[in-house]
Amino acid sequence: MNKLYKTESIISDIVHVLKSESLALKKLAETVDESYVEAINCINNCKGRVVVTGVGKSGHIGKKIAATFASTGTPSFFVHADEAAHGDLGMILEGDMVICLSHSGESEEVLRIIPALKRKNNKIIVITGKRNSTLAKCADVCLIAEVNVEADPLDLAPMKSTTMALAIGDALASSLMKLKNFTKDDFAMNHPAGLLGLKLTLKVSDLVKKDNLPIVDLGQSIRETIMIMAHCHQGCAVVVNKELQVKGIFTEGDLCRLLREKYEIENTPINEVMTKEPIMIDIDQKASDAAEIIARRGINNLIVVHNGQFVGLLHVQSLVSRGFLG
Repeated sequence: MNKLYKTESIISDIVHVLKSESLALKKLAETVDESYVEAINCINNCKGRVVVTGVGKSGHIGKKIAATFASTGTPSFFVHADEAAHGDLGMILEGDMVICLSHSGESEEVLRIIPALKRKNNKIIVITGKRNSTLAKCADVCLIAEVNVEADPLDLAPMKSTTMALAIGDALASSLMKLKNFTKDDFAMNHPAGLLGLKLTLKVSDLVKKDNLPIVDLGQSIRETIMIMAHCHQGCAVVVNKELQVKGIFTEGDLCRLLREKYEIENTPINEVMTKEPIMIDIDQKASDAAEIIARRGINNLIVVHNGQFVGLLHVQSLVSRGFLG
């Protein structure tokens, strides 16, 4: 009975925090006004970089906001406010703009560097929970994320306030992406490593098999086609004309069907039994496009073409090994 009570209590506590933060975000969305437009214009017109600063939990949120900006087309980095006061202010140049995070708006470490930023003529955007705070009064643009009570049982740990600040950073970054016409290709340039980078940058040309290809003429027999497939160790043969234009494909599945039907394979030309208008992909397309086609159509080999000519095969295993397919 005691164990059941604890389970219910824990679930209740978890739901309370999630609902509390969700409600805070809903209320925040209802307060969005022209100050956000000013902030977007300020960032978009910035000739330098966007520098994000803060301390404590706000500092952790600031790091994420700066990272999001940087990866979505807005050059940005984080500077800890305390370190800035001890020399790192040299990282902030004239022409940069600064986003200061402090829920109370009274963080001593952040306030300490404001005069130096003013002397450098750096535009200042403040994200705070206190409209009349000292930091808010120093801002060129102030975005308010007001929280009366935090989500934790002691009303002490930054929870709703940090969630709201993070959401504001995401919203600004998203709006700037649209304003700058930031594309998937632009995103890929900033994410060359890992599976995400591969999915955005790797092309069919990086994976296509171009040697020992099972190429068959239109007039060759089924038997000859089978022998070519066996020699090339491929589960298919690509049927082409003299200009290497693809006219069809013959697969192991087709062969099994013919054997069940007791087809005469010695002299029957392959063009009578091949699959016409096979699925193909251009060599310059993304590997992720090929993976989507293979998964959707349930095939093992994808014919690769360039300028209308057959140039190779892309096997499902090549995509599996790179993490595109499970």
